[in-house]
Amino acid sequence: IYELTLNTIVHGLFLENLVPGGDVLDVGAHDGAWACMYACLQPRRLVRAVDPSWRFVEEIPKRCRWRTNLRVYLGAVSNATGRIQNDREGWGHHSLRPPQHILRCGTADVLLCTTDVLW
Repeated sequence: IYELTLNTIVHGLFLENLVPGGDVLDVGAHDGAWACMYACLQPRRLVRAVDPSWRFVEEIPKRCRWRTNLRVYLGAVSNATGRIQNDREGWGHHSLRPPQHILRCGTADVLLCTTDVLW
């Protein structure tokens, strides 16, 4: 509910032209719904969607294929850089630790970065 409230407020601020210029960063983009909304709402801004799930990172561009101002990154954002292990299947919010009853199909490193690395 907090994410919906926040994005509703930010959406209103964009509509009123009260947000200063710059990129939009959607950390934990999940299915890309908010990133796509911002890309449509602000076509002159670059929208950067970051998610550690392979599955979501592959699906977001399909959802917003007509948007040229959307960039999608496989990774996680933190106060330090490095790498984390991620399951290749991408289990949404469990992407860093899949449920115990799911067999792992392999792992891969995912970039852990600070926001300045994305620009």
